Formats: sequence, C-alpha cells, structure tokens
Amino acid sequence: MLRQARDPLPLTDREREIALLIGHGASNTEIGARLYLSARTIGNHIYKAMKKTGTTSREELAALVSLSSRADRD
Repeated sequence: MLRQARDPLPLTDREREIALLIGHGASNTEIGARLYLSARTIGNHIYKAMKKTGTTSREELAALVSLSSRADRD
C-alpha cells in the first residue's frame, strides 16, 4: 500500500473528497447530506474508487487517499 500511496491515484476529485470524509468517520448518509447527494450515489463513488485503487474496504481506501494527500503536501 505504501508504494501505491506514492503514485498518483486515478480518482476523481469527488471520489477523493468522499474517501477523505470516510477517513473522518462519516457514514454514506452523513457524506451524502454534506455533499447534497444520496447515500446510494456515495456508495457508487466509493465502489468505483475502491475498484480503481484495488482497495477492499472503506477504511483501506480512506487510508490510501490520506497517505496520498499527505505525500502531495510534502
């Protein structure tokens, strides 16, 4: 996963935003309310992001995006 975090992630800005919110402990319903989207739409974004990154859980996706975001700032 560390090698993946160094490489640019093939995510849309929305997928990245949702993954960061997952990292803060937000549920699909909470994320949807914040972004004015349905929980189902949030789930679809999560599914696509996980497929693109090869992650197998919400937590793993959030951790990968968090690592990538930190690496971008350094």
